[in-house]
Amino acid sequence: MLKVTKIFFSWDSILILLIHAVLFFFLVKLVPDLDIQIHSGFVKDINLGTVNYPSNFLYYFIINIFSLFSINVNSINNAAIVILSLSCMLKYVVTKYVAMDYFRIMEIAVSKKIIVIFCTLLLFYFVLPDLFFWNEMQYKFIARITPNVWHNSTVIFLFPFSILLFWIQGKILLGYTHLTNNRLILLTVLVLINAFIKPSYLFVYLPVTGLMILFHKKFDLKMKFMSLLPHIIGALSIGLSYILLFHFQYGSMFIEKSGVMLSNPFELFLKYIPAWNLPFSFLLSCFGLLILGVFSFSKWFKDKLIIYTTIQFVFGILLSIFLIESGPRRYHGNFLWQNQICIYLLVLVCYLFAIKIYKEKKLSVIQMKLITLGIIIHALSGVLYLIYILDKGTYFV
Repeated sequence: MLKVTKIFFSWDSILILLIHAVLFFFLVKLVPDLDIQIHSGFVKDINLGTVNYPSNFLYYFIINIFSLFSINVNSINNAAIVILSLSCMLKYVVTKYVAMDYFRIMEIAVSKKIIVIFCTLLLFYFVLPDLFFWNEMQYKFIARITPNVWHNSTVIFLFPFSILLFWIQGKILLGYTHLTNNRLILLTVLVLINAFIKPSYLFVYLPVTGLMILFHKKFDLKMKFMSLLPHIIGALSIGLSYILLFHFQYGSMFIEKSGVMLSNPFELFLKYIPAWNLPFSFLLSCFGLLILGVFSFSKWFKDKLIIYTTIQFVFGILLSIFLIESGPRRYHGNFLWQNQICIYLLVLVCYLFAIKIYKEKKLSVIQMKLITLGIIIHALSGVLYLIYILDKGTYFV
């Protein structure tokens, strides 16, 4: 964790912080329909005593600390700009730490300049647009699977903690490091932080990782029990949150009750895009990975980390296909957020793997340039989309 602290205070991290501070300032001031402002209004209502903190209280509580428990929406929005900028900086810091740690484990020398450029591009990685996306699609971020969102404050705040949880758990699960008491405590803390911000990634992490631990051939019974302790705590936290929110309406923004139910396949996606556009939605979301796969797909299934990440991604997609909320939250897309995190992790791991096999002379220079072009195009798409919503003054265009 000392490496994370050192990266946090590096010049590139400070620059990322400043860039995002400017970005969120203009987003909050020029685009009034973001979830950021909605959440700020919720914080105001909490301070006025008209609603309670929800079970996933952490973002709202941190905003309250930074805004000094203000009931002035402008002050709350300013606190949100600070917190979200720091969150994106921390997302960059953790991503950079993962990249450096990965290459250390693989015993591969990669220049810090390459790592900085790669991690910066990942912060703006977005889906590729098509004509339907620009001309007819209203809720562009819902029916596409993008590693980055700039409108939902809780998922932005969640991202760095989910990435860190994934990496620390992954290293233990795949035998890159050992489970110690300190790491067990850290995993438990990260699980609780995820639960108290937004449990989206835990919907995938808990069942997928839990099953992998149970069937791990090299883990004895004691090791399995120790490894599952954070999962048990996480599952209990989610269960308690479910009861508080859906049965007692504690911290709910709605009078009418909601619930969780099985949906018709793709119901949430088909609310926002026609069925014919579904294949394009997935293809354009994963275009960069498809380019990478053309050159290295046969090698993917030999890499344990890619397998682990891919299983999480597929499970997250299945959740969003077959689960939905009932009541007033039915089409809020709360079973989509795990996809944003899982595809970020998949993109991160696959590109790290590409750099690894390139360094091992298993990819040609031309192949690596095409793979690099894929990530650049996705990042430019994100920058273009940010310019687009700032110009339109709405996120829901």
